[in-house]
Amino acid sequence: MRAALRTLCLIAGLAFAGVAPLAVPVFGQDAAVSVDYQGWEADAARAEAALADGKAANKAFEQLRADVVVWRERFTAAQTANAARIDTLRNQIAALGPAPAEGASEAPQTAARRAELNDQLAQLQAPGITASEALSRAEGIVQQIDRLIRDRQAKALLRLSPTPMNPLNWPAGSAVLTQ
Repeated sequence: MRAALRTLCLIAGLAFAGVAPLAVPVFGQDAAVSVDYQGWEADAARAEAALADGKAANKAFEQLRADVVVWRERFTAAQTANAARIDTLRNQIAALGPAPAEGASEAPQTAARRAELNDQLAQLQAPGITASEALSRAEGIVQQIDRLIRDRQAKALLRLSPTPMNPLNWPAGSAVLTQ
């Protein structure tokens, strides 16, 4: 009871301070998925430049990878933006019946309505298409970073070092052990 009262007071305090703690979409609306594509472009260019240079440390590449994975999650969420409304529009277009064959015509009202619905559909699909393109780029960057780190680790693992089986290396080994 006390925790609930504390939470209610916190929410009321934030509301009076002009901060909205919760954002709930109105019925029929998709939750807006806001993606800063300019920020993404800057981060992607930075990652691609680092990959092209290939001189950054593994830790730096791992941090770049983590940043790109966050972007990838945003794009995955943005792909489904307006999904409910898109399904509704597709059903409305299907309800109009098949589009007339080439050279054939349909009633002017039906043609106008079909054109209006197709325009709305194209506008609602645009954010999802943009997100899909950015997602593809993000996945490519993550794969390149993974490949680079994996190659570096394989080279480090396969690097030849002095073998303890060679008696010439024993003095150096014993010096390390007696330190």
